[in-house]
Amino acid sequence: MLAGALALAAADQTIVGAVAPDLKVQLGVDNTRIGLLVTVTYLVAAVGTIPFGILADRTNRVRLLALCALEWSASITLAGFADSYSMLLVAQLALGAGVGAAAPLVASLAGDTFPPALRGRALSFILAGEFAGAASGLLIAGEIAAFAPWRFSFWALAAVGPLFAITLVMLLAEPARGAQVASGTPAATAAPDSPSTGETSYPDTPHETKQTHHSLAASIQAAGIQPRARLVLHEDPTGKPLLWAIRYVLAVPTNVVIIVSSALCYFYVAGVQTFAIIYIRGRFDASQQLATALLVFIGIGVIVGMLVTGHLSDRLIARGHLAARVSVGAVCFVVAIAAFAPGFTVTSLALALPLLFIGAAGLGGLNPPLDAARLDVVHFRLWGRAESVRAMCQNLIRASAPLIFGWLSVILSSPDEVHDATQGGGGIGLGRAFLVLLGLFAVAAAVLTFARRAYLRDVATATASEQV
Repeated sequence: MLAGALALAAADQTIVGAVAPDLKVQLGVDNTRIGLLVTVTYLVAAVGTIPFGILADRTNRVRLLALCALEWSASITLAGFADSYSMLLVAQLALGAGVGAAAPLVASLAGDTFPPALRGRALSFILAGEFAGAASGLLIAGEIAAFAPWRFSFWALAAVGPLFAITLVMLLAEPARGAQVASGTPAATAAPDSPSTGETSYPDTPHETKQTHHSLAASIQAAGIQPRARLVLHEDPTGKPLLWAIRYVLAVPTNVVIIVSSALCYFYVAGVQTFAIIYIRGRFDASQQLATALLVFIGIGVIVGMLVTGHLSDRLIARGHLAARVSVGAVCFVVAIAAFAPGFTVTSLALALPLLFIGAAGLGGLNPPLDAARLDVVHFRLWGRAESVRAMCQNLIRASAPLIFGWLSVILSSPDEVHDATQGGGGIGLGRAFLVLLGLFAVAAAVLTFARRAYLRDVATATASEQV
């Protein structure tokens, strides 16, 4: 059900990209204005995620998620009735108001449902739902647009929301908060800050406990990794003011690194996702049906990457590679660069397709380990607000992606291509934009590589705080 919630939110956000060629022709707009439709959704979602993060820490999350699913459906129903670009823009604003709830609510529910040792694998399935939803949305909306007016693409996906909301409330129980915090780990003793130490120490752990307790927190304690004394909490943070919570989660170094790296990933995905159909049709002279099918195939690569890295990071941690979640994320960025760089250069579809599949697997594989790491480094009573801060920053950054990708594709295109409405136009310029912005991944990989030590200390800090 958690995977389904992300799938529904993602599917609703992909409809514009799926029907973009038709919108360009019927509404007389270019890539920049198509990008703006997606950008405003992310901007509103960024603003909305903060209040939903507060509610995620204090209210019934399952019921709230169901209500938001109904709102998503209402907004895309309105989009189907749009008779102008302005009305479609308003509908996208309404969509953003609801989808901002998905990230903090799902993250908080996942943290209270799955134990730390299994979070990588669990989140790989949950996050696979997000990309499966995006792929399904593109497939359904794209195929409908191939033989019916684009409006029917919005209405078809709108019908799913009420069914999902009812099923969610019937099948998913609200989990107890903190239910999956590792038990049996030695309590941490916070030492007062002092110029001489500035650390927090743990009581000695028996050798047998170190050998038999397989939680990440216990392994880090056994390795002698000390928490950051200034960030150890000595009281329940549930009632803390929002500004305090924001300052605290942004004071956790690993959290900031993950926010930046995952935001760069989603920035790129948002841009590619918006213009993928236009790119494939223009670059390889493909039909709408073929372009949609190829995009779904590439999307399967994203899901494959997720399922592999979530399990892999958990296995590596169990074998003593405690910073595996961060390290695997860095490797995924490198894989994406190595595959996408030639993939967006070659002109043969037969050569490009496997490369784009591998690059998509690298991007997909990034998310489960990093999402699990975010839960590792924050007190469970702050999961909702911490995720809302991450989602807000992520949405603010990726909100600009469709606009930037669209604008850059126009700048890098020849005048004839910009005004060519056949096959969506802009394929060559989009390929160049994809290549230029790929350089962001090198920055993200480097940042994650240097964050491994900080991650271990931040896990120790969260563990110490949860002993209170």
